[in-house]
Amino acid sequence: MTNVSPGNLLNAVARLAPEVKNQLGPNSEFLSDERALWTELSCCVLSSQVPYEMAVAVARRVSEAEVLDNIDRGSFGRIESRLTDLLLEPVEVKGKLRRYRFPRMRAKQLAEAAQTVWERFGSLAGLAEESSNPESMRQWMVEDLPGFGPKQASMFLRNVGLSYDLAILDRHTVQFMVVTGLCEQAPARLSDLRFYEEQESILLKYASVLGYSAGVIDWAIWIVMRAAKSLDQQ
Repeated sequence: MTNVSPGNLLNAVARLAPEVKNQLGPNSEFLSDERALWTELSCCVLSSQVPYEMAVAVARRVSEAEVLDNIDRGSFGRIESRLTDLLLEPVEVKGKLRRYRFPRMRAKQLAEAAQTVWERFGSLAGLAEESSNPESMRQWMVEDLPGFGPKQASMFLRNVGLSYDLAILDRHTVQFMVVTGLCEQAPARLSDLRFYEEQESILLKYASVLGYSAGVIDWAIWIVMRAAKSLDQQ
């Protein structure tokens, strides 16, 4: 938990929300940049059960190695092998060399996700073009893309600007909901899309009261809760 009071957390999120909203918006150039899209998708998969900074560092390494560029039907075995090598190598995070926690599993998931996207849409830009219904796209991603639960799918759709109406219920958001009384206890079974949507509706109502989309509010919550954790550690 955190030593910052519920009232201060609520006020901080409300104050930060306008700034977050001003930084968000559609970016047509980003949505046509295949490498940028794969970097974001990779980060969403790699961030599960590891520190965010670690996921970012490894996703950048994968992007710089151009492993997911120029995908074709015969490349998936090579992609998994190369991803495994990259994820096994220590990476610098906050000035220290660290090893990624799930190198082989995430390499396999990313390679299989690349194959699934290529077979269904031809590219991630093609996926973006067909994302007019974010809830349906999230359901497809959860059901068909290896490494994607509701949180990862929601994060990808928000971070690339395809939808700000889906909530990312990560540990920071859940902790905020418990501390501020939005829910009584940390919800379990968030990997189940139906249960996830039930919990998501709580945050959607809270965001609506503040006059913002869920994507704006949960991003503000993420920033505030990380800052609160830093204060607790001082």
